Amino acid sequence: MPFALRSDHQADFRAQAHAVDLGAVSVTLLAQPSTEGWRTPKLIRQSDPEFYQFGVNMRGHVQISQDEHSIALTPGDLVLLDSSRPFHWVG
Repeated sequence: MPFALRSDHQADFRAQAHAVDLGAVSVTLLAQPSTEGWRTPKLIRQSDPEFYQFGVNMRGHVQISQDEHSIALTPGDLVLLDSSRPFHWVG
């Protein structure tokens, strides 16, 4: 699923991703420094897998917005996003 990403850590950006495919469900563990990201209408038109993304914030604070809703996540908080709708996060 394409999205735009920006980080203040561009010079030394390191991230890890681990994915497990369980048939109808995929589980992905991401670890990265603070980032800001967007899933724009243009990116959705380029590729829309039409799935829901369930996230668990493991550490730090993340602000996520989709449609007219915005939520501030702290460690342990859960979020559900629709890949067919634009969203934005900072964290």
